[in-house]
Amino acid sequence: MTNIRDIAKLTGYSVSTVSRVINNHPYFDQLLSGIIEVAFNEDYQVTLLPTNYQAERERMYLEEFAGKRFDGLIVTSRANNLDVLLSYQKYGPIIFCEEIKETEAGCVFIDREQSITEALLYLKKKGVEKLGVTLGRSGRLSFNTKVTLELCKKIFPDFKEENVFWNCIDYEQGVNAATYFKEKKVDGVFTNSDTVAAGILQSSILESKNRLVGRDNLLISELMSFSTIDHGLRECGETAFLLFIEEKKDQIKIPYRFIVR
Repeated sequence: MTNIRDIAKLTGYSVSTVSRVINNHPYFDQLLSGIIEVAFNEDYQVTLLPTNYQAERERMYLEEFAGKRFDGLIVTSRANNLDVLLSYQKYGPIIFCEEIKETEAGCVFIDREQSITEALLYLKKKGVEKLGVTLGRSGRLSFNTKVTLELCKKIFPDFKEENVFWNCIDYEQGVNAATYFKEKKVDGVFTNSDTVAAGILQSSILESKNRLVGRDNLLISELMSFSTIDHGLRECGETAFLLFIEEKKDQIKIPYRFIVR
């Protein structure tokens, strides 16, 4: 499997730069690995374009694309309205890592709604009544965040957003989340990554590991034996690059696996 050092070597960025990009967005590790492996097999150079969700910086990259600095774009997240990015399709292929409805655009996406629903129903079946949730950035409600909150309220009618621990992206913050959830007296947790889940589980605040679900299907979830969602992010990255190189506008949903341990 491609690691941070591999990505740094292949892209020409420093290890610290790649680490910062990936660690600020946990799911990017597998997504980038998929993109990069196929790209370099096809003799393509991959350039990372981090925006930190800044619309102006994203538009700057789009103008560079229009100026033929890049052959194409794979958009893993965006800050601008979709119409802004679609207007640049005339300059070359743009592939989105999100579902694009009712518009001709190439996209590869994961079934977040169904996977989250299955995970939450699992927790409810295990007897969870007061749910805690960990999420990433609080300053910008991403599609993932919006869907997660909507489904929590639907499946757990008494769910309150005060039981969300925000800006949680790594093991250490998972430990901090455990302290927060202990004070809130939650009895089950749905997390946004396996590393966060590991920090919570290690803190022993839950009655059983069956009352916690991670995401990403990382090795730590197998070693600590807790349930997780495998969204097939590596396959998502690979497929996105193939759509780019073939200049297709297919819309492809990657199947997920809910892994009970």
